[in-house]
Amino acid sequence: MSKFSFWTNPATQEASSKNVRLTRASTNPESHFDLTSVMSYGPNRGLPQLVEYIRAFVGEVHQPCRPDWDVMVTLGSSDALAKVLDVLTEPGDACLVEAFSYSYALAQFRGVGIRPVGLRMDAGGLDPADLEHILATWDVKETGSPRPRLLFTIPVGQNPTGTLLTSERKQAIYDICAKWDVLIIEDDPYYFGQFGAYIPPYARDKSPQPEITDKEWLNSLIPSFLHYDNQGRVIRLDTFSKVLGPGARLGFVTAPKNLIQHIENAQNETTTAPSGISQAVIGSMLLQWGVEGFVRWLRGMSGVYRMRRDWVVDLFLDKFHVQEEIDDAGHLVYISHAKPASAEATNGADANIKVYTGSPNEPNNNHMELVRFIPSSSGMFLWLQVSHLFKRAWSSFLIMTMHKYPTESTYLSFTRLWLAFVDLDSSIFHGILDLTIW
Repeated sequence: MSKFSFWTNPATQEASSKNVRLTRASTNPESHFDLTSVMSYGPNRGLPQLVEYIRAFVGEVHQPCRPDWDVMVTLGSSDALAKVLDVLTEPGDACLVEAFSYSYALAQFRGVGIRPVGLRMDAGGLDPADLEHILATWDVKETGSPRPRLLFTIPVGQNPTGTLLTSERKQAIYDICAKWDVLIIEDDPYYFGQFGAYIPPYARDKSPQPEITDKEWLNSLIPSFLHYDNQGRVIRLDTFSKVLGPGARLGFVTAPKNLIQHIENAQNETTTAPSGISQAVIGSMLLQWGVEGFVRWLRGMSGVYRMRRDWVVDLFLDKFHVQEEIDDAGHLVYISHAKPASAEATNGADANIKVYTGSPNEPNNNHMELVRFIPSSSGMFLWLQVSHLFKRAWSSFLIMTMHKYPTESTYLSFTRLWLAFVDLDSSIFHGILDLTIW
């Protein structure tokens, strides 16, 4: 598995300066952070001004179904997950996860003695039918652990598949969890990176995006699990890392009030309060922007990610021979060979695109697959399933560069590899092909 990242902080800042208007700085004394408080040990739940802002933001953006929810500031989503696991699990428990999930989260589960149980996925993400099947047929004696009480899911821009749960699937998943008394940990760092299906260049020019307000854009996003939570079983993890800057090491949890109190106690016994300086820097900016200004920033960020997704997929269609097929889930995919046909015929949304060397129209049909992918509709990455040829070629390029450039060998070998793939007549590339067993 490989990936292209859409995240580059300076470029995001440059784009946002053109697309985002910030509100005038507030003159309200309550919006200022006192230096003495910032430099001291602060409240474990977070500095009051920032906590109050986050409450207002969550209430307006996610509109939780129940009134008895609250928030607290954390050191980011990974830190929040560790504290949630500390509160809700014991060694030997099992936790439901997507069949492919975030590697650091899986490591956290295993590190505290929790066994991840993978659930089947398709092009739409986690499969509710498999969730029901696993819970209904759970055998305590056979598995050695009680029926899982937690579901960990990344519903938007799922890492590492890039899938996006629809509102219908979220409702179905929530109903099953309610039936079997399962709590949902919604890890959602890419929520505001919902930017829609890929549209090829020829169609993009003919169907410009309609002008909508920030409020209409916000309403167009698929709701959080909080919106469906009428029983108080959703724990939502958010982070500022993917929308402002990872160096701040800040995030927040939204959960039922009684559970927030337990998570706060866990924070008090481990890391204590998040950095006061980070809270003051991020909080001052957010308070000056207001909720409206932050939403406008998030909308601009989503537009930048969409633009970068389009750039990457456009380049694949332009520089490589691509073919589309029907995937295992039955999604209709157009198969094309020649470059002009590829650019004009791809439907984009559910296409499982295969990238080849050579032309699939060659009489001997001796083209070789490099990568396959579905264009992402959310998140920060375009995930690629790489072929045996790709892995062997990269290994060869890595060996050629690691002795001369030991500290940059991975980056340089990857760059040289892609350049060679684009230039299909490269003697270096064909030398690698001769060494590759397909």
